[in-house]
Amino acid sequence: MQALMELQSAVATLALTGKLIDRVIEETPPHEWLHRPTPHSTHVLWIVGHLATTREVLAKTLTSASEVKLDPLFAGGSPLRDDGAYPSSSEVAARWRETRVQVDRALDAVSLDDLRRPSPEGVPTFDGRIGGAVAAWVFHEAYHVGQLGYLVRWLGHPPLLGR
Repeated sequence: MQALMELQSAVATLALTGKLIDRVIEETPPHEWLHRPTPHSTHVLWIVGHLATTREVLAKTLTSASEVKLDPLFAGGSPLRDDGAYPSSSEVAARWRETRVQVDRALDAVSLDDLRRPSPEGVPTFDGRIGGAVAAWVFHEAYHVGQLGYLVRWLGHPPLLGR
């Protein structure tokens, strides 16, 4: 019962963070996606690309796909590149939408037994299992949505929450 409640909470939180990311994509003009407050800060394009990439890994983790590695362009801790190295905002937005659907399908199909399976090597997890990996993803995505919230305010747009 506890595992089911935890899964439902994770699904609801990912749905909310997904809607907030969709709002950033819809309301931030493409010419602002590469703006950043400091030279060492990430920008909207990198964060959305990173979240699309990590959701892709989550979908593969949930569906027992063999390969679970990040796109090096959007891997956490990777150095920021020159703006020209990144795909367009429309390409990153499309990738986000695609991986969001993949994760929704995978979460709809996941069983409690699946959540108890060991997490693949290299996949962050709180307890060594798939369920702990889902919880880690929820935390991870909420962290980056906070960054996006800061960036859209810095860019002069309304807050993501509270409107």
